[in-house]
Amino acid sequence: MSAPKLKPFTHEHIPLFYEWAKKEHVKNTWFVEGYKSVEAIAELVNPNGYDYPCIIEFENKPIGYLLYCDLAAYRRLNPNPKDVFSEDVEGTYCLDLFIAEEEYLNRGIGTQTVKNLVDMLFSKYHASRIVIDPSAENRRAIRCYEKVGFNIIDEKHDGVTTCVIMELKRKELP
Repeated sequence: MSAPKLKPFTHEHIPLFYEWAKKEHVKNTWFVEGYKSVEAIAELVNPNGYDYPCIIEFENKPIGYLLYCDLAAYRRLNPNPKDVFSEDVEGTYCLDLFIAEEEYLNRGIGTQTVKNLVDMLFSKYHASRIVIDPSAENRRAIRCYEKVGFNIIDEKHDGVTTCVIMELKRKELP
């Protein structure tokens, strides 16, 4: 299997993003009432200093969306930070993603994408900890993150649904 690649989310991707947002498996997880709107997420194409939106490509085809966030920068630059990761320190990143194209689900592409991103965050950005908060009902996502090495550390209600809080810490070198 060829490796999935991350490309910066650009203005040219916005129409595709809107199409993906209409798909049931994306809409029912990402665009539930109470979460950010499709428009608000599409606006992330404009740099804010802490969110890094990407398109997931597989075999040169855009198949999904991934966002990683530097939580310390988010706290510094956002006057009203809101999320379940309220106590995170320098070196902590969070991520979120979806595979939109149905024919690419259940093929290990999401797992490989997360693994590649985790490797990059630990090596290039010297992250010390990566966190994620899938819905407790999203067993597919939870299993994906467990395969990469994330551990469940808590469960919290984010104001919309119950989330499983998962983390992966950079292993100290001997």
